[in-house]
Amino acid sequence: MPATAALGILFSMAPVAENKASAGIGAVVDIGITVLGAVANTYEALGISPGDRDPGTHIDVYAENETYQAPSFKSGEFNISMYHTQGDLNFLKQVKVRYPNGRIETHQLKSGQQLKITEAGAIIDLNPNAANISEHDLLYITQAQLDEGKTGVVINQGQHAFVEKASGKNPRFLGPLYKKYSGDSFGDWTVIARNSDYLFDQIANKLSDEQKRLITLTSKPVSKDVLDNYVNN
Repeated sequence: MPATAALGILFSMAPVAENKASAGIGAVVDIGITVLGAVANTYEALGISPGDRDPGTHIDVYAENETYQAPSFKSGEFNISMYHTQGDLNFLKQVKVRYPNGRIETHQLKSGQQLKITEAGAIIDLNPNAANISEHDLLYITQAQLDEGKTGVVINQGQHAFVEKASGKNPRFLGPLYKKYSGDSFGDWTVIARNSDYLFDQIANKLSDEQKRLITLTSKPVSKDVLDNYVNN
C-alpha cells in the first residue's frame, strides 16, 4: 500500500476528538509580510514592472517573493508559510495536523503567518476539507526531516507547493534591475550571457537592503517525492 494511502487511513480513522488550535501543540507564528503584502507592492519596491506577465498564484522555481513567501528553515522545525498575493489579510487557509499524542488540531493560517511543527510523527493534511480521502494531501514528518530542517511547504490563496532550502539570486527580478541600474548598453545580451553573481555584483551598491532581500532566493520548489523520501527511507 502506498505511504500516502496508509497515512490517509490513519488520519481519517484516528479515534480521537478534534480540537481547535491551542498553545503548546503547534505554533502559528506571525512572521510578517516580508514580501510587502501583495505582488504589485513587491514590484513597486523593486522599481520594476512585471510587464504583461500576470503571475496570478502560480508557483515556479523563481516565484519566491512573488507568489509565495519562503518558510523558515531551522533544524528541529518543519514550517508551513501562508501568503496572499493580493494582500487579503482576511483570507484563512486551514491546515490540519494529527500530533503524536493523538490530538488533532485545525490551524487557520493568515497571510504572513507560518505553522511550526517540531514533533516527529506529526501527520499534516494540507487539504483537510477535501470530499474524499484521495483528494487529501498528507505529509508525515520524521525526526530526520526535523533534524535537517531544510524542507517546508508554501501556500497562497490558489495552491500550495513543497520547498527545500536553497540560495542564490532571483533572475526574474535581477535581470530587470541590472538593465535599469547598470548603464550597460548591451544589457539584454549581458543578462543572457552572464551569471547572476556577476549581474548582482555590478549593481549591488545601487540597491537598497530591501531590494537585495527581495531578489535573494532562500528556497526552491521541489516535488513531493523529496519530502516523501524521508518516510520511504
